[in-house]
Amino acid sequence: MKTHPPKKTRKLKPTAELTVRELEVLKLAAQKPKTKQIAELLFISPATVETHKARIYKKLEVDNITDAIMVGIRNKWID
Repeated sequence: MKTHPPKKTRKLKPTAELTVRELEVLKLAAQKPKTKQIAELLFISPATVETHKARIYKKLEVDNITDAIMVGIRNKWID
């Protein structure tokens, strides 16, 4: 019987369905942990940043930004 690693450690396809903006938010979150800082850099509201984060969590099947960043690093989306 074939087993699969937990979703949080499994590599995703490069087409993990993150939008360009979601990927930008994820990359910035790895550098600038404050939502307000990310919002200012992208010229969007903090609420919009939180919406992007929520969508990232859902798409990557994680519960927080730390796990999302780890998935991004494993998949080489984040340097």
